[in-house]
Amino acid sequence: MKEHLQKATGGLKELKVQLENAQMVSLMNSMKRLRDIEARGNVKVDRQNGRIVPVRPLDFFPEAPPKEKGPFEVQFKDAAEVQKVVPDLLEVMSIFDAPLQINCVVKQGRGDANTWQQLAERRAEMVKESLVTSGRAQESISISGTIGPTSDIFAQLLDTEIFPPKTSPSKSTSKTDQARSKSPSPKKK
Repeated sequence: MKEHLQKATGGLKELKVQLENAQMVSLMNSMKRLRDIEARGNVKVDRQNGRIVPVRPLDFFPEAPPKEKGPFEVQFKDAAEVQKVVPDLLEVMSIFDAPLQINCVVKQGRGDANTWQQLAERRAEMVKESLVTSGRAQESISISGTIGPTSDIFAQLLDTEIFPPKTSPSKSTSKTDQARSKSPSPKKK
């Protein structure tokens, strides 16, 4: 019985090593795929925070909301440029198998802030529609349209295990630091 247990333990250790090696190969292949995607010149991926920025411009029409109230349509100025970016966004999503948020920021010009907000949201929705039309599940893509100091569009991978949210630096709460803060400061002679 002891002999069988030792063989099983040895077999488990060997399988663990094989699994770790396979995971490392998979990680290296993923990093190579990311470099290959970026080499096409359509998107740039920040590996620290999961932000994906189109290198090719995604320009929209209209550039500003119409002056008259009511619904308005948003379109891409150059659909051919969009069709170069979309496959690369999809491929990055598949590497990480993570949901994506499309963020569109517009710099507000003249007019009502709500209308500018709608313009930003509709632009983000246009990018989402392109991804869904190309085969990505609608549920895996969210959008955000906001007003900001500059116009920008980017995608954010939403896997917090791989790309943890930024935390603000806080005061240390280690026991050593707590003890230091409670102890009296040295007296001067």
